[in-house]
Amino acid sequence: MNTNFILIDFENVQPDSLVAVEQAKFSVIVFVGASQTKVSFEIASALQQMGPNATYVKISGNGKNALDFHIAFWIGQLSARFPSAAFHVISKDNGFDPLIAHLRERGISATRRPNISEIPQLKTNSRQTKNPKASSASSGAPKNPITIPPSAPTKTVTCPTCRHSVTATPEQIDFVCPNCKGAFRY
Repeated sequence: MNTNFILIDFENVQPDSLVAVEQAKFSVIVFVGASQTKVSFEIASALQQMGPNATYVKISGNGKNALDFHIAFWIGQLSARFPSAAFHVISKDNGFDPLIAHLRERGISATRRPNISEIPQLKTNSRQTKNPKASSASSGAPKNPITIPPSAPTKTVTCPTCRHSVTATPEQIDFVCPNCKGAFRY
């Protein structure tokens, strides 16, 4: 099974629901702008239930395309670590289209869609689900996290700035701490 990453441009798109994403076991990264101060309860709750399959990246500065550059950076990092992964950028910003075309030329599976519900794998999954609200409410813990494939061994490193533990693959040497957003190398 291929790893699927959904990278959400939250400045541009605020999804109504993540139920289909949770059921499909995709990994989700929500990129939040420096000026954004609120995320809806429904989205925050759904992301929490996804456990290690979901994370936020708060952009530290303002600027034209600052969030877009963060998404491009993360796709680069993740595609190096997971070469067979598929990347789904959720944004109405067609400025991502040249990046998507470049990734495809390089053999990386990538798409941009204006809405999560337009991802074909999720359309199939949502048709199979009769009552999505009931299943999301009853699932308290994430099932089989896919952020790091089960076959891959892991190691834990400690951020030198804030002492937060970060899980990684053994060959990984560059890190961005999810707690303090500091970059470091081991």
